[in-house]
Amino acid sequence: MWSGGLTPMNHLDQVTPLSFDITYQDDELAMVLGGPEGIQVPIRNARVDGDTLRFAFNEPEVGVELNCALAKGIEPAFEGRCADETGKWALVTMNPPSD
Repeated sequence: MWSGGLTPMNHLDQVTPLSFDITYQDDELAMVLGGPEGIQVPIRNARVDGDTLRFAFNEPEVGVELNCALAKGIEPAFEGRCADETGKWALVTMNPPSD
């Protein structure tokens, strides 16, 4: 299980812990985002383009679609923005499982 966090654009001092369950199903990347209080959010259209992980999901509280582009940072972590259609964004980080 990958771990990480979400930091809203208007509250850069707040980090909501996240988990990412990542598998391959029928040669397709499948992901489920885990949030506070056991929230499970299916991720759509997960794919890797070069060094960028792209995916979309609906924000669980208001149902707004967020489109994410996370760049590969320090091996093999990812970091980037998830944004809605109005330009509001959150910074998302993903860290690999520690062995």
